[in-house]
Amino acid sequence: RCFFFFKQKTAYEMQRGLVGSEMCIRDSYTYSILVKLYAKNKQVEKAILVLSDMKKNGVQPGVIVYTCLLQACIKNKMIDKAIEVYQDMKQSKVQPDIVTYNTIVNGCVFSGKLLWACNILAQAISENVRLADDIYNNVLRNFLINHKMTYAQKHEHATNVCNYISLHKIPVSNEYLSQVLATFVFEQQQMQPQYQNYYYQQPYYGYPYYAAYTNPAQRPPGNYQQHQQTQK
Repeated sequence: RCFFFFKQKTAYEMQRGLVGSEMCIRDSYTYSILVKLYAKNKQVEKAILVLSDMKKNGVQPGVIVYTCLLQACIKNKMIDKAIEVYQDMKQSKVQPDIVTYNTIVNGCVFSGKLLWACNILAQAISENVRLADDIYNNVLRNFLINHKMTYAQKHEHATNVCNYISLHKIPVSNEYLSQVLATFVFEQQQMQPQYQNYYYQQPYYGYPYYAAYTNPAQRPPGNYQQHQQTQK
């Protein structure tokens, strides 16, 4: 603990002494260390000020610095500030990596910001960035318990997420997946034929595509009873 305090105090003093001098910090990696030190000391506002110092000193913040800031904000339950940092990152044209996406999406989900989580997840999907498997499970679960998003919003994002899950065969909870499919996807529209064939011919982790239909007349073509017997 004494050693950590010495390192931390020295880093703070170095930053204050070097800013504005000829020996001013010039690399993103050193700034990321300062961000982590402030974050560990629960001084998130000071960690965010480091970002301003970087820009003033002509140092372009990289993905490491932004991700460290996001983790600090979320760890200290400052989700709105985390979203601001993420938006600044996008405006600065810094490309998020898988760790960045995992951090901000999960942070939004567990802070009740499901729409933000879905919008950011949609960006990751559009860039074909596959996040940690548990992220998709958390999103599916929150589709069922979140009351802030409209039905139309849930339908749009649930369809996008479920399609991505099916294409990449991501292992998720059968219970959550089946409820989301039945509640927010199938009631409004049919999935594209290739997805229908995938779910119909190959039960998705034990869950067949057409079982989500509560009304048998709405199920896609096929011998549903025969399939039920083969599954017993």
